[in-house]
Amino acid sequence: MIRIGLLKGMFYHEHNILWEQFFINLGFEVVFSMDTNKEILDNGISFCSNETCLPVKVFHGHVLSLKDMVNYVLLFLGIVVVSFLSLY
Repeated sequence: MIRIGLLKGMFYHEHNILWEQFFINLGFEVVFSMDTNKEILDNGISFCSNETCLPVKVFHGHVLSLKDMVNYVLLFLGIVVVSFLSLY
């Protein structure tokens, strides 16, 4: 069975039920990262530059915590596209 990882960070708390049920209904085993803790933060810090903001460091830590436990990790990316034509 394919295992997919969901991160307990960034947009997790807004969309977790949607994505969990979506992948369960497709037959995947869903694995969640641990709650954010010092180990996750420290791992994320070790993979990011000093200028990176804390939420992104935590995000990297969550990905690293799942990398050996799952086949795939779902990354939530919030992208907003604005048409410049609508501004005129």
